[in-house]
Amino acid sequence: MNKRQFKIVAVLMTVAIMALAQMQGVWLTRLYRQSVERYADQIRAAVTTALYRSRLDSRSVYSLQANAPAADSLVITRMRGTEADTVQSININLGRGGGAINMVVLNFEDVRFEAIDSLLREELAVRGVGDYDVEISLGDSTRRFDHAADAATGRSRLDGRPCLTVNEAFAVAGGTDAGEGGLAVQVRTEHPYRSMLGNMAGIIISSVLIVVLIAALFAYLVRTLFRFKSVERMRLDLTHNITHELKTPISVAYAAGDSLLNFERMASDPAVRREYIGIMQRELRQLSEMVDRILRMSLEESDAFTLSVEECDAATVVAEAVREHAAAGGKRVEIATDVAPDLTLRADRFHLVKALGNLLDNAVKYSGDEVHITVRAAAEGENVVFEVADDGIGMARGETERVFDKFYRIPTGDIHTVKGFGLGLYYVRTVAERHGGRVRAESAGRGRGSRFFIVIPRYGRG
Repeated sequence: MNKRQFKIVAVLMTVAIMALAQMQGVWLTRLYRQSVERYADQIRAAVTTALYRSRLDSRSVYSLQANAPAADSLVITRMRGTEADTVQSININLGRGGGAINMVVLNFEDVRFEAIDSLLREELAVRGVGDYDVEISLGDSTRRFDHAADAATGRSRLDGRPCLTVNEAFAVAGGTDAGEGGLAVQVRTEHPYRSMLGNMAGIIISSVLIVVLIAALFAYLVRTLFRFKSVERMRLDLTHNITHELKTPISVAYAAGDSLLNFERMASDPAVRREYIGIMQRELRQLSEMVDRILRMSLEESDAFTLSVEECDAATVVAEAVREHAAAGGKRVEIATDVAPDLTLRADRFHLVKALGNLLDNAVKYSGDEVHITVRAAAEGENVVFEVADDGIGMARGETERVFDKFYRIPTGDIHTVKGFGLGLYYVRTVAERHGGRVRAESAGRGRGSRFFIVIPRYGRG
């Protein structure tokens, strides 16, 4: 996948996640509004039922005939009451125009506001509505009943709270077509958003988790693609490095052998012959070491890599590692040591010395013509910390987190002044982890040196 394709996939995935989140939000908002509307419908049903339970005079229907001359028929539906028949609804079937008009026509001349309020309180209580106030208007008369008033202060418990207001209007016998003189009931109660959101909590949480899970999977996919891209780049760099590193000793050895074969005077001179054969042996030895290093890393990754743990003196381990790197061709190397006295630990001395040697080798290679290195060893709690600090070329912050990866080398372009396959620091990490420890690197930036740490349990792996 090239850079352009990766950008297209990333943009499409981001848009898809945003669209999914928006759809979830719209759906949840719509579900919430429907829940609130159902709650309001329950209040409306309570108002209607309370009015139907009031004493209604069935004679109120006769005033409708004068206002419906186009009706083919007039059907009155009655609901049996305890004292008298009560008009529930009137259905007017229109003639040629088709369709029907359903309406409620009531006569409240003999009904008291207190009776309506009492019946409404019963109906709202059945539906779980407690604190509320109601305003009933009939013609020019208006009455207000506050069932949310605090007995001690007289103030309404609804004041300062989000409220839901439901209005219902009814036509009354003798009223005008415009609704003047009709009955209006207004119920105000505390908004049920808390209970609604509580009932929707499971849906909301699951919706959010789905979006978060998809976003997390997308982030993981992007991270994996980045890692694959990095691995591919490291593979290409490794191939390039191996080709260059192996080609150099082969070319030198081939040139030396070719000179001995084609120039008899050189071959007949024992000193020249010995020198050229020495060059061939040195280059072949270097080639053998490269192959052995790659094979050793393969072995050390397998279960066959075992540690020979013994009691080690930290000062001796540091001294052995320093001894092998005290001199570097073409460079002035100064190595200072700072080891806590009488510091011992249980570790594989051979691999620990090699790991410190790799750190020292890197410090020498990644520096100028003169390098100052400090090797420290100290106890920190149950661990022993080995530190190798240098004043070399340093690293960028992002590079300190990756230098221990297998085959990773800090990008330097197509320049091979520093040889290697990106296995040295990986070997250091492998040794530390096999001991139950860890490694880390620090650098203040390019040109400001580096510090490498090996942290190993002092008394062996737990």
